[in-house]
Amino acid sequence: MKKVMLLAVSLVAFSTAFAQKTEFSLQANTGVYRFSGSSAESSTTVQYITQQSGWNYTHNPHGNKLTLSLGVAGQVQRVTRGNVVLGLQAGAEFLQSKVNITGAYSFWHMANSSLTYVAADGRSFFQHKFINVHPFLGRRLSVGPIAVDVTAGSDIGFCLQSTDNAKLKVANGEELAFKAERDKPSVDLRPRVGVTGYFRHIGVTASYAHGLTNYLGSYDGGNPEAYARVLRLGLLYRL
Repeated sequence: MKKVMLLAVSLVAFSTAFAQKTEFSLQANTGVYRFSGSSAESSTTVQYITQQSGWNYTHNPHGNKLTLSLGVAGQVQRVTRGNVVLGLQAGAEFLQSKVNITGAYSFWHMANSSLTYVAADGRSFFQHKFINVHPFLGRRLSVGPIAVDVTAGSDIGFCLQSTDNAKLKVANGEELAFKAERDKPSVDLRPRVGVTGYFRHIGVTASYAHGLTNYLGSYDGGNPEAYARVLRLGLLYRL
């Protein structure tokens, strides 16, 4: 966090010397999120013991299916006389990926002393709550009355919570559901490029962030890999 604050102060100090104007805006965005890498999958199985059990979990929640995500942010940027854009955005995000559930392991009969498999159909959402900081640099272009900012920077996502949220129906028709806390990355670094168009006070933005943090970096064996990919679309109001 200290490095983020130092970066923010440096951006403001540098831009002050060349600033033409300062702009403040509020943003709401939606988009899609998924995992990529050798361990990202479209389907998996779950372990289910009882409704209250702390041992219920999705075996691999790192789904490669694009899933709706949401966020809000505030932004400050300076535009220099040479149309260079220097900015900092900060906000909160709810990001989730999805994986299909094709089977479940449980003690389906009292006589069973070990977990047994049955076919199942369902979905597991791997949900993350982030505080996200996004420093960026870019250039402003003019297209008639529309100002277009093309920017590059990085997401610095501080993960508050990661939850495995599953619902499924097993072969006998029984419906099951559970939530489980999962290991979370302390920080998710995602290089990000974006474009924003402004007409007076209203802006429309699109961006793509390519995660560098391996969510399975603490796991041993087989070099497991799962990296976040985020595509965002948003609306801004320039104050």
